[in-house]
This record gives sequence, C-alpha cells and structure tokens, in this order.
Amino acid sequence: MIVRFPWGPALPRAFSALAAADGTVDLFLKSDGLLREAMVAAPRDAVLDVRGPYGVPYLDRIDAGRRYVLVGGGSGVAPVLHFAATYPELVEDVAFGFRSSGVRGLLAGVDLACEDETGETADDRLRARWREGLGVLACGPEPLLGSVARRHRETPAAYVSLEARLGCGYGACLGCSIPTPEGMRRVCVDGPLFACSEVPWLG
Repeated sequence: MIVRFPWGPALPRAFSALAAADGTVDLFLKSDGLLREAMVAAPRDAVLDVRGPYGVPYLDRIDAGRRYVLVGGGSGVAPVLHFAATYPELVEDVAFGFRSSGVRGLLAGVDLACEDETGETADDRLRARWREGLGVLACGPEPLLGSVARRHRETPAAYVSLEARLGCGYGACLGCSIPTPEGMRRVCVDGPLFACSEVPWLG
C-alpha cells in the first residue's frame, strides 16, 4: 500500500502490512525519512491517505505445493511475518535478522538473529535451515536479497520480494520497472515477488 500525509513535503512511500484485521492495518517502520518520522510523531487520530493494496499476492506467485523457509531482514520481516500468520501450513522455518537487539521489544516471541548480540544474520540462519526440497521466500535489504538470489538462482520455488519507490502504484508511470529475462516488469503490478531466476542482476 502507498501511504502519505495529506499535508507537508513528504513524498508518498510504499509499506507492507505487518498484520491486518477488522479494518485495521499494522505497519512496522523505521523512523527515518520525512514521511516515516512524521508518522511516528503523529497523534493517534492523525488522518493519512492510503492507497492500495497493489501488486500480486504472494500466494498467487509461489508454488503452493511446497513448504518454505521465510527470510526477513529489517523492515522486510513485516510482510513475511504476515504471510506466516496467514498461511502457517506453508511455513517450514524462519530466518529473521536485525542489526540491533533493540527491536526485540517490538517483536516479542519472534525468533530473531540480532547481529549486535552474536554476529549472526538472517542469511546465516537461512544457510543453516534450508534443505533440498524447501522453497525460499525472502524480503529485506538489497544485500540480503542479493545473497539469497545468488545462492538460490537455480532453486525451484525461491523468491525475493523487491522494494521500489512507487509513483502511481498501478503501472502507468513505469518508475518501478526492472529487467527480467522475459522483458521489463513493474514491481507495483507484476511484483513485488519475483523468482530468483527472474532477477539475474540481483546478487
């Protein structure tokens, strides 16, 4: 979904839902940048403009006949946690990581690797927990996705969820276009999930 304040200079930004139910949506965001800082500082009754959701649901892109190791780094943990809560029957294991252990208070009960504690990363956990026959579904910063894509380029049912600055959100502006072996694709309408084999430039 795309969120913006109806006032001020902050440009709209795309966010993934951490949870959604009963007409409410929970977002997990880092307080950096004009919009996110404004969202963190806003009173509880602040009114935001929200558009979406956009793109193809993960379930419509993946091989639903497999079980997956879910990989999340930083704010990329949000959509895969939401996926895990919605489709637990498709989840074999998780590999979530953050640089700072300060996030533990926000994600109580979630199995996390925190680099400032042990040096372990989400990618380290994926290497330890993935085995032949399992799929991979990853979301997070580009270095993490690059490592996952490089190692699982030939793995069946290995996917990365890409982040892009969405302009229109419905494919008209072409601002989120990426190259694939089948031609240009748009993250907002064709993604955000792509098979590792579709993004040879990543990693």
